[in-house]
Amino acid sequence: MRYRNVFRYAHGVSTLRMSMLIVVFGTLIAGVTIAVRVLDPYTIFSRIITPLVAASAVSFIIAVLIVILIAWLSARRGRLWCNTICPVGAVLGVVSARSVYHFDINTDTCTNCRECEYVCKAQCINLNDHVVDGSRCINCFNCVNVCHDNSISYTTRKHRLSIPMMQSIEPVKKAETALDIEK
Repeated sequence: MRYRNVFRYAHGVSTLRMSMLIVVFGTLIAGVTIAVRVLDPYTIFSRIITPLVAASAVSFIIAVLIVILIAWLSARRGRLWCNTICPVGAVLGVVSARSVYHFDINTDTCTNCRECEYVCKAQCINLNDHVVDGSRCINCFNCVNVCHDNSISYTTRKHRLSIPMMQSIEPVKKAETALDIEK
C-alpha cells in the first residue's frame, strides 16, 4: 500500500525537548511568560480566536505565522512540534514514558513490512529494534490498525520471544578423558 506521506523512524531529540521544557519552566519561575505565550498550543489557539472577537492584528499575525510553521513542520517531520518543541508535549512525553500501558511489538509474528512505521506521524516506531518510543507516541493507534499480522498491541506486558534467537550459551565442559576415568 502506498502512503501519501511516508514517515520513518527518527531518533528522538530529547535534549532539545528537555531544554525547551527547562526554558519554559525557568521563565515561568522568573515571572517571564513570553516562552509560554509563544510556544503553548492553547495560547496559540486563543491568539487565533481572539481577533475574531476583539481587533488585535499583531497577535493574530503572530498566531498565523506559528500555525504555518507548525503545519510546515508537520508536513516535513510529522509530530516534531508536538513531541519536541511544545512544552505541553514535553510534559506529556515525560509522563507517558513511564506509563503502565504501552505499545509492544510481537517479534515472533512481525514480518518487518514497515507499514506501521510508514503511518506513525510521531516517528517513534523503530523496527530495527522492534521498539516503540513511549515518550513520543501519541497513542493514535494507526500502527495497530495498519498491521496485517496483528503484531502490535497496547498492553501492560512486554513481549518475550517464544524461541529466543540470541540465547546465552553455557561454556562447553571438557570431555572426560580416559585418564580421568581411570583415576
